[in-house]
Amino acid sequence: RTVDVLREMLNNDKTLIETAQILSSPKSWVENVYKNSEGIIIQQLNSLDEWIGKSRAIQEEIEELKSKLIKYEQRDKQIAALPKQSREALALKVEDIAFSARARSVFKVAEIQTVEDLVKLNRRDLLTYRNSGRKTLTEIEEFLFSKGLRWKMDV
Repeated sequence: RTVDVLREMLNNDKTLIETAQILSSPKSWVENVYKNSEGIIIQQLNSLDEWIGKSRAIQEEIEELKSKLIKYEQRDKQIAALPKQSREALALKVEDIAFSARARSVFKVAEIQTVEDLVKLNRRDLLTYRNSGRKTLTEIEEFLFSKGLRWKMDV
């Protein structure tokens, strides 16, 4: 019955008196329903606004995830196009490769755990870390080139 009152007043643009007549109800009852419903309507609108805000946030998160997925798919295609030796080398942990103590120290400071982490850097990036110099750079480059890899790969 309350919904009928609100529907008549809001959807059909009726006054309190017209709504009371249409629903065969006392004007005071229709007026009371309308006044009490105002708070409920405001509460529902606020809930709707909150839901819309959450929905927008979810949409933004979905778009961000789609973007990441596209990047991962592109990365996977690039990796798949590499020779088998290069693909296998990307997965190697740098600690399992016979690098010098100096190179290992650089990897630790730079938080490089795999060859894939390493090839994302460029030569200048590596030289910014302590203990990294020409010899370390040459050692790492020889390994990368022997595996068909290079600096600044987008993998």
